[in-house]
Parts: sequence; C-alpha cells; structure tokens
Amino acid sequence: MLRPDTFFLKFRNVLPDGILRILIDFLSDRKFFVNINEANSQLVDVERGCPQGSVLGPVLFSLYVGDIMKGLNNCETVSYANHLGLNPDQGHKTEQLRYMNP
Repeated sequence: MLRPDTFFLKFRNVLPDGILRILIDFLSDRKFFVNINEANSQLVDVERGCPQGSVLGPVLFSLYVGDIMKGLNNCETVSYANHLGLNPDQGHKTEQLRYMNP
C-alpha cells in the first residue's frame, strides 16, 4: 500500500517540490471512523493508501508501483486502477521472491 513517507523518498528528486508537498499533504494526516445505526466508532489514523473514490488514487498508485515491472522477469502482471496482481512462473518463483524480498 502507498505510504506518504516512501512516496516522498521515491519522488523527491523527480517531482517539483510544490507538487510533491501537495501530494504528501493529500496522503497524510487522514482519519476514518465507522458509522453503524447512528453510532460512530473512534477516529483511527490512516497510515497508508489513497482516499477512496479520489481521481488521484489510481494515478498515484500507477506512479508508485510503475517501476516494479522492471524486476519482474518471468512473471505475469495484471494491473487495474489501484490493484496489482502477480502470477509468477512456477519455474522462476524463487528468483521472484528474492527480488521482492532482498
């Protein structure tokens, strides 16, 4: 899942400073609660991900995981909006796991 701190580290030398600050602000300091039959849960911090239903969500996800494809040899990938599916070739599974968990 997309984390503001890793997003910053990944794009600090790529995006203009003002745009990066806006995006980090968009991803940071969010909270949520659950409402059931007019009863609210406590507020909980959201540490990862993009706001649901946002136009920026799929774009930021694509930017965030776009370079993962470089290291995925012999692995089928399927991506849609903010989801990424991996189907490693069984003969190369160890190689894929080594790359994904250095």
